[in-house]
Amino acid sequence: MKKFSFILLSIVLVIGMSMSVFAADEKPFALFIEAETCTLDTDTGCMTMDNTGAIGGKAMTCYSAVGLSGTAKSDKDGFTLKFTVPANGKYTVWGRVYAPTQTANSLHYSVDGGDSQVWDWMDEAGDAACYGTWHYFFLTYRKATTPGADAPAGVIETNQLRHEPNVLELTAGEHTIHFTGREAGWFIDQFVITELEIDEYDPNAYTGNNKKIDSCKFCPSTLKHYVEDIYAAKGITAEKYFNETLYGEGAGDTSDAIIVPAVLLGAACVTGIAVSRKKRR
Repeated sequence: MKKFSFILLSIVLVIGMSMSVFAADEKPFALFIEAETCTLDTDTGCMTMDNTGAIGGKAMTCYSAVGLSGTAKSDKDGFTLKFTVPANGKYTVWGRVYAPTQTANSLHYSVDGGDSQVWDWMDEAGDAACYGTWHYFFLTYRKATTPGADAPAGVIETNQLRHEPNVLELTAGEHTIHFTGREAGWFIDQFVITELEIDEYDPNAYTGNNKKIDSCKFCPSTLKHYVEDIYAAKGITAEKYFNETLYGEGAGDTSDAIIVPAVLLGAACVTGIAVSRKKRR
């Protein structure tokens, strides 16, 4: 009986480990695109510039702006991001961004020629930690709302949630996002297009990163924003971290995984099996 129990336990352990390897090796779609590869408009007010904090040493910027009442519909004062997704589905877009001040932190954009929308980055007063730092910020849109008395100050002031994630419903194939500078003086270094939702994957996040703003004046209370990414802190790109740590050979290690009690896998005597922390959509 003891021999049978040992064999049964061994089989369950092997199955559990196989599940761990499969979960770690199942890599979600994530595309990393350098902003300087985007297509500039004719007669544009945007350009690529050398920047020591950028991955590869170059970043996109706009030195003139179309203004707060402008749009992304012009083809003469912006730049276009082109990318291809492998399947029909929902996708999120991130930008590795740098805003020097509160008045240089927003763009207009249009997805596949659609309505012009506003991409607001962090918008804190004064010399907040979000200014003068490189970090990733997700593509947003302004969502009208009727705030309650306990809503953040910016939401009450504007009747808008300005940091609503714009989850794009895309068909398989090529797509475009056209940007114009609503304000000037910011930098964009890289774009990330992924099938993972913002609560599943944040390109800023790595073990030990606690540099973030926990209370955003334009967000629901559940959203928190990092103010420094892994490249700015450690010189490791988010792409490398994604491919080698989160979804590479070491993705099943407990340092980058949750621990599922093995009793859920049918083995009462095993302390736990490492399973990939991220899930597929």
